[in-house]
Formats: sequence, structure tokens, C-alpha cells
Amino acid sequence: MAEDSTAKRVRYFDHQFLTEKDFNEEQAYFLEKHHRHHRGLHLHGIVEGLTVDFDGTGLGVVRVQPGTAIDSEGRELFLPDQATVTAGTLDNGDYYLVLGPWKPRPSDPDSKIQGQNRRWDETPELFLRKAPVQIPLAKVRIRDRKILSMEFTPRVYSGIALPVNGGLGTLRYSQNDNAFLLGESWSDEGGKLKVGALSVGGATTGSQKSLLSVQGGVTIGDTWAESYAAPAGGLLVEGSVGIGTSSPGDQALKVDGPTTIDGTLNVNGTIKAEQLETDGTLNVSKIKAEQLEADGTLNVSKIEAESLQIGDWEISHSGTGLTFKKGGATYVEFAAGAPTLYLADHGWLEKS
Repeated sequence: MAEDSTAKRVRYFDHQFLTEKDFNEEQAYFLEKHHRHHRGLHLHGIVEGLTVDFDGTGLGVVRVQPGTAIDSEGRELFLPDQATVTAGTLDNGDYYLVLGPWKPRPSDPDSKIQGQNRRWDETPELFLRKAPVQIPLAKVRIRDRKILSMEFTPRVYSGIALPVNGGLGTLRYSQNDNAFLLGESWSDEGGKLKVGALSVGGATTGSQKSLLSVQGGVTIGDTWAESYAAPAGGLLVEGSVGIGTSSPGDQALKVDGPTTIDGTLNVNGTIKAEQLETDGTLNVSKIKAEQLEADGTLNVSKIEAESLQIGDWEISHSGTGLTFKKGGATYVEFAAGAPTLYLADHGWLEKS
């Protein structure tokens, strides 16, 4: 291949004299163009097929089904037919079943010219190696020159590569994580994925009403995500949740701002709020609030509040004691630090 063949291609014209060199350079031009595209916009790995399984004979023979992969040079590795692999004379241990490298071999001998072949055979070969070089398809364990077991976490799938601020952004499926992963080379983007709208779980893209639409349950947390299933259409959170605040601390839920709950709220713990109002049912073991209003049902074992509004009654606590008011009028008041009691229509009463 000439040095500048990737930038210049053969031009044909009438009565042109062509040699083997011209045809080879034309093939080289389009091959390199094809490889350059793969190197720039794709990642090496499995494109399709190339599944691996035992043949069931008990001899430890492994079968690899037809498929396609792209190597690190951007070349296509196409396995047209099923292939088999055996342990051969390898020692006991763990090995990687790999596809490649890409080495064209002369094929189809010419029937008239001795020593010449009419085709190049680009069928990739399969190898057992100690390291996951080229395109790893599986990891196998060899014992007594037989392949005893396989695992597929080393499989590497092809992906996409896009230029990002002088770097490369990559997106590839991971067999080990069972997920699509962003590469670490997203330059200043820091591995972020930004989409206009994302649908998870079956909603038709474009039909969802929000930027993120999820059909089904969602579990958040490294441990919980692997241990618990969220209820249908529900949410489980292992850590802290902050709404209106970026610092929830060690609180399971911290809300900074007005909050409205239409229904029943059950809390196994303490509610702390500057102002708490309820028109429904509130079941909680302890409330600490500067002001508490309840027009519905309030089931609380302990209340710490400067002011408590229940229906038409207002109960307030200050340095002067405890006061019960209704319609702005004081009906009962306990004086702090003194054995006195104020009752409406009776005035102050002292303990005798």
C-alpha cells in the first residue's frame, strides 16, 4: 500500500493500462477507510453472535457460534461458521477464549498458475490465552486437558466513541455489570449522560410527560438495589433524601419548604418542623414544632411545641406558662413558677 493511498484512490479512464499494484491499492484505500471509521466511532468488541457453549459430549469441547466483532485496529472479525475449541495440550488452569488477531491467508489456489491464490481468507482464529487479549469471548477452566467450566463476564462488547472537548466519550455494554457504562474519558464532562427525555421500563419515547419516565418500581442504594424490590410504581431509598435542601445529613427525609400531604402520614420517629398543619390523619410518636395546627385526627404520644392549634382551640407555651384560648379569648392559663390557675369567668385561682 502506497504511503498516500488512504488520501488518493485509483482513477480509471479509457485505454488505461492497469497492473496488480493498481487493484491492490484500490482495495487498500477502501479497507483503510473502513477501518478508520471503526477506529474513530466504534470500540473494539463483539458486535453480534459469537456465543459460546459446550457441545455436550463430555470431552470438554467448546463451540463458538457465528458472529462479528471489531478489533482495536478497526478491522471486522467475521466468523461465518460454527467453530470448536479444545484444551489441546494446555496445562491445568484458567484461560481466556479469544477471537483474533486478523491475519488474511491466501486461499483458493488458481487452477492454471501454480503458486497463486485467487482469494484472501479473512476468517479469524480462536485461541486460548492466559490474558484477555484481542476479543475475549469467555473464561474457561482446564483440568486434565479438558474444558470443565466457563464464565462469560470477560466478554467485551463493541460500543460507540464520540469526540468530546478534545477527548473521547465512550458508551459500551458491560457483561459483568449488566448495564451500559459511560467511559472515563469524557474529558470535562466527567462521565455524565445528558438526554432530552429518558423512558425506562416500556414507555414510548416521546409519549412520556416528564424528562424521566419510569414504569415499575425504583430502588436506590448500593445494598438495597441488589437486595430489595420496590413496589410497582413505588420508590425505595437506602440513604437520605433532601427536598428543597442539599444537606439532608443523617435524616431519612429532610424537607425545606412548605409540604402538603393529602392522606394519612405515619411516622415511626420524630417530626421536626417550624410550622406543621394537618387536615387529615397524623400518626407519629413525637412532634417538635414551633407551631402545630390540626383540623383532623392527631395521634401523638408526645408534643413539643410553643403553639398548638387543634380545631378552634389554641394552646400555647411561653415563659409565662401554658394558655388555652378559643376565638381569641383565654379560657385556661397556668402561670409558670406559681401555683395559680386562670379560668374563664372565675379569674385567677391560687392553690390553697
